[in-house]
Amino acid sequence: MLKILFILLIFFIFLNSKSFSEVNDKQKKVIENQLFLLHEGMITPGDVFKKAKIFDTTGLLGIGADRMKEREFNKYLENKIKNLEN
Repeated sequence: MLKILFILLIFFIFLNSKSFSEVNDKQKKVIENQLFLLHEGMITPGDVFKKAKIFDTTGLLGIGADRMKEREFNKYLENKIKNLEN
């Protein structure tokens, strides 16, 4: 019984970590360093996404993984561009 509860707990943590991943600190730094180039039209948001995606964390056997999704990237980028324009 205890083994089943432990397996369910690990499974829940695994699903939970994938559902709520976000942009990590290294990815934020990459995005922020590319803002000027984006603003000047020298690179595309897709290029920045690919550069930042390299810094996804994999965790231990997938547990604790932090994989940036494009939706999260776009939200963070929009927020940074708004702050830059103000």
